[in-house]
Amino acid sequence: MTIKSFSDIESLGILEQKDVVLNQFHQHVSFESRRYIVSLSWRDHCLSLPTNYDLSLPRLKGLLKQLRRSPDLLKKYDSIIHQQLHEGIVVPVSDSEEPSSKLHYLPHHTIVRYYKTTTKLRIIDNTSIAKEDQDVLKFLWIKDLINEKTELIECKFTCVVFGITPCTYLLNATIAEHLKCHAHTHCHVTEKKKQSIYVDDIVTGVNSTEEALEFYKKSKDMFKLGGFNVRKFLRIAMKFRV
Repeated sequence: MTIKSFSDIESLGILEQKDVVLNQFHQHVSFESRRYIVSLSWRDHCLSLPTNYDLSLPRLKGLLKQLRRSPDLLKKYDSIIHQQLHEGIVVPVSDSEEPSSKLHYLPHHTIVRYYKTTTKLRIIDNTSIAKEDQDVLKFLWIKDLINEKTELIECKFTCVVFGITPCTYLLNATIAEHLKCHAHTHCHVTEKKKQSIYVDDIVTGVNSTEEALEFYKKSKDMFKLGGFNVRKFLRIAMKFRV
């Protein structure tokens, strides 16, 4: 028995599990309205989730108590949720909706990152999520910031939420799917991306400033086709500015 064959036997269960998850992804992934739609990856023994409502409600009360000490931060937090509602990232839950067999509420909190040049305030909770999975991505918020006894509102995410367990996998699988779909038209870019991508970062290099600029433009164009925004390019050559 060779070392390779022994290694294959040792990892047999892991490889089979990966194949199942990957097959599940390929069965449900689709591309509509200039963005990918995926389903959450479910383990067989986790199909029945607790609603988590009894945890989410006191967490919300604690969050509001914290945010009300900084009114500007509270307004900013609320404006982000309303912006997500406007953009369709989040949708309100209607009383007329049919009850789902899978229901789960996500506690949420804020992280303020003053050093960031992009998003200084982030809500921890942009691929779309299949409708049948959206009911496990619900969260609680309030209708009126001023009134401490205000009515609660329920919302749910229509996109994959940063921080949930399958988030990184779904991102990687979706990017791999996108690279495969455009390999025939952007072969040089897709091959380079496949060899140098880590989660949502790419570390690679080219031989000249001209090649770097061309690679940057082609990467932007290719990922834009899938609804992705490639940004934060760093360069060593001082002549290359984007």
